[in-house]
This record gives sequence, structure tokens and C-alpha cells, in this order.
Amino acid sequence: MSERATLARPYAEAVFGLARDASRHAFWARALALGAAIVQDQGAGHILRDPRIPPEALLGLLRDIGGEAFDGDVMAFLGVLIESERVLLLPEIARMFGDLCREAEHSIDVEIISAYALSPTEEQEIRGRLERRFRRTVVLATRIDPALVAGAVIRAHDRVIDGSLRARLAALAASLNS
Repeated sequence: MSERATLARPYAEAVFGLARDASRHAFWARALALGAAIVQDQGAGHILRDPRIPPEALLGLLRDIGGEAFDGDVMAFLGVLIESERVLLLPEIARMFGDLCREAEHSIDVEIISAYALSPTEEQEIRGRLERRFRRTVVLATRIDPALVAGAVIRAHDRVIDGSLRARLAALAASLNS
């Protein structure tokens, strides 16, 4: 994964620069998300991986699928990706582009996985604490996983805070087995 991220980063940064200069963050985010979805589609992904298909045909395929979501700038970018054999990096490029946008907006996506549904008050309290900790606006998503038994796991970008009972029991078992 880290090699793919290393390869994708310059493309994501280049697109972010284009989007920033033209104030088109939302447009590029949608276009990259669509491109990522096309690449991840089993049928289209298979075609995009076939070395026998010429680059012009691949670009035409993407243009046909993308339609109006792919303007001239997007098609030029996709052409660069196809020519450099990097079109399969679109999911990573889209993710990194989103990260760069959130960074510029001083926000961070946070997922809370809890053993039970959080009340609005609990969500607000957690959001407030995380905003103070990260010094950013927190965009919160929640999910329930009863296997956690109690507590929660918080994921923010590359950080994980595991306050679940399951993790505490695993740590206790490890210390007892040592």
C-alpha cells in the first residue's frame, strides 16, 4: 500500500494545485471519485489492466463512461495517468486529494465505532474533545459494532484510539500470558 501511496501522491498534489487555482475542489473530487469507481469496477478494471488495449482506446472508454463529469482538464489528467501506466492509482489519488482538501479546510474525518448507538450529546462531547485535540473541524461518522462489547474505537486519518473493552481484555490476556 505504501508504494501505491508514494506513486499516487504527486498526482494527487498536482490535481489539488489545479483545483485550488481554479476553485474547483468539489468538481475534481466528484471526477476523481467517479474515476476511482470505474477503476474499481471489475469489468472496467479488467479492461484498463489489459496491455493489448491502446491508450487512446482506454481514454475513450473513460470518456464514454465519465460523460460530462470528465471535462477537458480531467481527460488530460486521465491521459497522463494512462500514458504513465498509473490509471489504476485513481482510488489512492482520489483519497489523497480528499485528504488535501480537508487539510486546506482545516477539517478531519473521524469514524467512531462503538458497541452501542451514541446519543447526540455523546457525539457532540466526543466531537468537541477531538476538535480540541486535533485543532480542526471534525466531520464525524459513527458505526455500531457489538463485538467491541463496550467502549469505542476512534479512527482519525492514520490515528486509531482503541478504548474498547475487547482491546482491554486482549491486553490483559497478553500480559497474563507473558
